[in-house]
Formats: sequence, structure tokens, C-alpha cells
Amino acid sequence: MKTEPTQHVAADGRPWPNAAALPSAATPPQACPLFAVAFLLLLLVWPALGQIQPKPATPFTASSNAAVYEVLDFSNQQDFLDARQGFIAGLQPPRVIPNDIPAFNALGFYAWNLEDYQFISETNAPPSVNPSLWRQERLNNINGLFEVKPGQIYQVRSYELATMSFVKTDNGWIVIDPLSSRETARAGLALLRAHVSQAPVVAIISSHSHLDHFGGVPGILQAEGKSIAPDTTPAGSAGRILYYAPGGFYEESLSENLYLANSMYRRADYMYGSYLAKSVFAHVGSGLGKTTGFGSGLLYQPTTEIVQDGPVVIDGLEVTFQLAPGTEAPAEMHMFFPAYNALCLGENVSHTMHNLLTSRGAKVRDPKAFAQYIDAAIDLFGPQTQVIIGTHHWPVWGNDRCLKLMQDQRDMYRFFNDQVIRMVNNGMNMEEIAEAFELPTALDREFHNRGYYGSINHNVKAVVQRYVGWWDGNPANYFKYPEEVAARKYVEFMGGEGAVISKARQSYAQGDYRWVAEVMKHVVFANPTNQEAKNLQADAFEQLGYSFESGTWRNIFLSGAEELRNGTIGPPVSANPTNALGPMPPTLIFDYFSTLIKGKEAQDMLLTMRFLFTDTNLPPAERNIYVQLKNGVLRYKSNKPDEPVGTTYTLAQNDLLRLFVTPTNWSGIQVAGDPTAFAQMAAYFDTHNRLWNIPLPLGYDNSRSNKVNQVSLTAPQLLDSAVVFSVVGIPGYQYRLNTTTNLEEWQPVTTNTSPFTVTNPLAPGEPQKYFRATD
Repeated sequence: MKTEPTQHVAADGRPWPNAAALPSAATPPQACPLFAVAFLLLLLVWPALGQIQPKPATPFTASSNAAVYEVLDFSNQQDFLDARQGFIAGLQPPRVIPNDIPAFNALGFYAWNLEDYQFISETNAPPSVNPSLWRQERLNNINGLFEVKPGQIYQVRSYELATMSFVKTDNGWIVIDPLSSRETARAGLALLRAHVSQAPVVAIISSHSHLDHFGGVPGILQAEGKSIAPDTTPAGSAGRILYYAPGGFYEESLSENLYLANSMYRRADYMYGSYLAKSVFAHVGSGLGKTTGFGSGLLYQPTTEIVQDGPVVIDGLEVTFQLAPGTEAPAEMHMFFPAYNALCLGENVSHTMHNLLTSRGAKVRDPKAFAQYIDAAIDLFGPQTQVIIGTHHWPVWGNDRCLKLMQDQRDMYRFFNDQVIRMVNNGMNMEEIAEAFELPTALDREFHNRGYYGSINHNVKAVVQRYVGWWDGNPANYFKYPEEVAARKYVEFMGGEGAVISKARQSYAQGDYRWVAEVMKHVVFANPTNQEAKNLQADAFEQLGYSFESGTWRNIFLSGAEELRNGTIGPPVSANPTNALGPMPPTLIFDYFSTLIKGKEAQDMLLTMRFLFTDTNLPPAERNIYVQLKNGVLRYKSNKPDEPVGTTYTLAQNDLLRLFVTPTNWSGIQVAGDPTAFAQMAAYFDTHNRLWNIPLPLGYDNSRSNKVNQVSLTAPQLLDSAVVFSVVGIPGYQYRLNTTTNLEEWQPVTTNTSPFTVTNPLAPGEPQKYFRATD
């Protein structure tokens, strides 16, 4: 993932609906309807918005994209044959999977929506999309239930970002990687039942610790009317579903979605283009799959985590596990099914070059480990493998083709590792290596090695970062000014904003969009109110985005362009992580609290507390926690039962979460000492802005409502049954306005070049219209 993933944030604090929603099975999310209400109210109070529309591809961009046809063999149709092989049934118009919350469906936030991607139909790419990416997203549009091996293995593909597989056992099915949300997993299982078999699900396997490979577990449980087995004994598994995952899965799944969640969710908005329109000028896909959906997912603790390589018999079927930690995810594993000669390599082998550092931000991945574990899989399972069932994309059949896919990707990742190290040792920095680096032609020309999700430029920098860090050795780059300060100095040196913009327009006319993006960054950070500069940088971002083969790069640049032009896009409510904290042991909760402390402000505060938890399901080490705040550092220990403290709280874990929300509400909690101690500590907790600025300075208000004032858009007035308002904006840019009398169905009013005036008469008896911008 990808926790990769996506996304709105619910009123209960989960990245809504499907990124790292982690309440326990016993406490399903309750606050989602509040999000719908808040969003509805937000729409009602918004004034008319004038939105700057995308521009077409320039001749430079169109020419760059057309040249891709000369590099790759687009006549090779094998992937299309594979992606369609065994098709049984798919999503029918309107090609959506409804959200479990009707209010979200009314606003267009379906659990899954492929209808919006039907514009990807023509064989040839439009000028505004890289042809190689267009080809990949045509393949990712192929959706539904597929027969991989008759009666034995089936897959549901493009019902979410990931692929869900069903493997036959003696009495039922093993589900591998049940997608991100309960809605999509449930729909995929229903498709299997409708067309193949009513046999029960006996086990679930998550190949690794990213949300799109475990979030849909509750959908499987709901459809089956069962729970997760507490253990693998006959008594523990009777009437329940066994759940397997790699060693470290539960802890990694919890921790990755907590500590840096606010930053990751915001960056993931860009990475997946979560708030972009679906069109040839905006989002077309994410390379690894279409995108993430808007359902809700939960994390369940597995029945067992696999901690050593070897076979396990699940309902009469042997599954041979191969652990692959520290590869695409910290906890990952491969699995082989000897009876079917079928190999699943988790997310370490797919039909794209993977990223070695996800754009949403995480620990750098190890390309050497990728190569070593793929190579070990070739040795262990290669001779018997007749089909590779991926956790994304489509299968590969035939031993020769399976081996080639594994060997190509093994060599690609090892080439990254070894050649970057060599080039670093020659004194090159990451930018220089990224510009000079080339894969061997035999590897580079294979579609399955193309950078649809990762990219050469990005992965090179990740390897440099992994081995030598951010500094390139040049003293000039060791102690640089912060971006805003440097921007003001650059602009002054270059003759002021007007001179920089004038010169940048010349570079734009010459097709040097990278340079325009660079120099406009200085003007924008020096003066974020300069809409002309923001529009010019957005124009450059847009042309760059149109040219990228990587779906994530395209999404990132086009999201930046949208926000520069029209204001910040994203979820309209702030995050509150209490539901994510719910299933975590107290030590992890206090570990999270420690990252919230505003250390310098708390430097003189000394607090000592003890938390005695009454929950019988907690292990002894989690029931007696000593906490100290000193020197601006929050420390906690579970091995200090006799350490004197100022305050002792005896409470349930849910009480701690309640204190986190309302630090002065200690009702129902036994307190010895000063009951306000927790509140004193919580007074130093920082709060995070979910929509922090990315292409603009942090302190600048880039909200959509503020953007209305910037483009001088008047609020609509009702005059003689006509809604009248005008748009001034930046000359030469198209603005599009939408209106509705029904908040579920927005209709376009006009698209025009600013300035212009709109008069929109009301029908007899028609209520006041509301306006908003849309793509």
C-alpha cells in the first residue's frame, strides 16, 4: 500500500473511508454518519465557486508523449489476453459498489466506482496522457471475476486497488488479500458465490501489512456470519475462519497507520489523486491499480502469524509459506500451493516497477532484499510454478513466462541496488544519479518493469537515501535557508516577481516545464497571494503530469496544479485518531502520545502518573504503566510497579481514549492523587492540520472559500427569478461553475474565460439554487 492509502477522513478520525481504519472487531465505527452531516452542511453554506479549468497538452507535451510509441512494443497484446483470460462476470452499469452508509452514496462516495473510468476506452492515448500509462490503465479497467485454474483458483480484480484471490480447499475457500473495505470484499465474495460455488470461506491470508490486503476482512466475516478463529486447534477453529499473516503483521499494521498518519494521509491524497476528477486531463489511475475506494476497513488480529518458512495444511490443502520481511512491506510473505502449481509473491512481483520509497512517506524499502527473496522463490518454487497469482493486476501462466517475470524483476531491483551504490562511490549525488541512471535495455523495454507505480528517478533517490542519507556532501547544501526565506532572497536577486514571471513565461513557451516549476516555486513561496505565479506554476505542473508514465507522479503533479489554481482539496473534516487507537495496547497508545508533546513548551513540566488497566484481555505487561513527563519528553515503562508517582489512575482502556478526547472527564475512573495530571499533560499535546499546504507555505490560507475571494467571485443574487453573479479571476483562464437544486445532482452552468457574468433563471416554483465548482 500503501496504506497507501487515499482519502477522506471520517468524523471519528479514521482516514475515511478506507485507509487505516483500525477499530477492533468489538467496536465498529459509530461516527461515520456525522461525517455525512458535516459534509452536507458544508455544501449548503458554500458560495458560488469559480474553478480554473485544466489546459490541454501543449505541442511539446503531445510530442513527448507521441515519442513513447517509438520506444515500447505496443503491438504486444499478451497482457490484454492474460487480463481477460477466464472472465466470468464483472461490474455492470452503473459499475459501482455502494457504500454501507447511504448518505455517502448520495454524495457520490461509493465504496467503489468504475463508472468514472469509462472514458478510458480508446486504444490510442489522448495527448494529455502518456501512452504507456494509458495502456496500463486500460488493463486496470478490466474488472470482475476470473477463472485462473478451473475449479481451483479464481480472482476478483479491479474491485479495488488490490486483487483478491480464492483458492479451493477440501471444504471451501481460502481468501487471499480481501481488499481494503468490507463493501468491496463482500461484493467480490458474492460474485464468486453467484457464479462458481456456495462453499464457505475456511481461511483468510493477508500477504502483507498494507490496508488494501486486510481491510476487507470484516466483509468476509459479515458474509459468512462468522468470526476469526482464536487458535488453529479444532476447538478454536470450529465454526470460525482461520486468519494467517506474516510475522510482525499486526504490530506493523498498527504502527504504520499511527505515528505519521496525518502526514501520510495528506501525501496519499496527492499520490492517489484522491480528490481529482477522473478525466484525460486529471486522474486516470495509479499504475498499481485504479485507485483506493471509499468503503470502510478494519484490522483484525490474525489467528496466527507465520514466523518460519515451510508448509501449513489448511483444510486439507498444503500451503508453503516463504517469509520476505523488509521488502515491499516490513511484514510480507510469499505462498506456494503445490497441488495447483500456483505461486503468490505478495506485492514483490507485479506488472509494474514498484516504488522503493512510497510517495506517501514510509521507511525506505530494500531493493537488495526484493532481489534476494524473489531469487529464493525461484529456487524454492520456480521449477513447479505454472501460474503466478498476483496481489495486484492479472496472472501469468506457463513456467517459462512465470520464471521470466520473476527473473526480470529480481534483476531490476538488484540493478538499482548495485548501480546506485557504484555511482555514489564515484561521487555522484542523488539528482545526478537520477538523471544519468538507465536500466539495461532488455529490462527497461518490458512492460512489467515500467515505472507505473514506482519510477527510475524516484527509486534511485530512495536507494541513495537508504545508504547515505539526504546530504550530498556539498557544504552549500548542508545549512540551507528554509524555503520561504530562500524564496524571498531568490526573487529579490532575480529582479522581483514581475521579472521572474516574465522570464518563466519564456521558458514555458520553450517547453521547459521543469524550470518553470522550479523558479515559480520561489515566487509562490515569497508571495503566496500572487495568483498569476501560482497559475503559471500550475500550468507547468500540469504539462509535466500529462507526460509522466507513472500514475502516482501524474496524480501528484496534477493535484498540486489543482490546489494552486483552486484551493486545497481534501476531506472537509479534521482527523481524530481515537478509533485508530482503540485496538492498540496501552504501551503503543502512550508511544503515540509521546509524539504529540510540544517538547519545548513542556520543558519545565514534571509529571509522574501510573495507569492501572482493569481490562482482563490485556497481558500483564500492559496493565501497569508508569508514565513520566520530564524535559519535554514523555516516557512510559511497564516494568516500574514500585516507582512513586503523583497520580494513579485505575481505569479501562476505553477510559484512556475518553480522556484523550476530554482530558477533564475522569468520571468512572478511580484516581489517587491529583486527577488533573492527565489534563496537564494533554495541554501540551499538539493538534495537526489535516490539510497542511504542500505547494504553498504552511501558514497561508489556501482554503477553497478563501480562493473565492481571490478570484473575485460574487455570491449569487436572486433578481427577477435569475441567479446572477460574475467571475473576474485571472484573464485567459477558463472557469467552470456548477449549480443544483438537489444536492445529489450537480449540473454545469457554464465554462468560460474570465471575466464573465452568469445569469441562470429559475423555473417556476424552483427553489434557490446552490453553486459549487467541479471538474
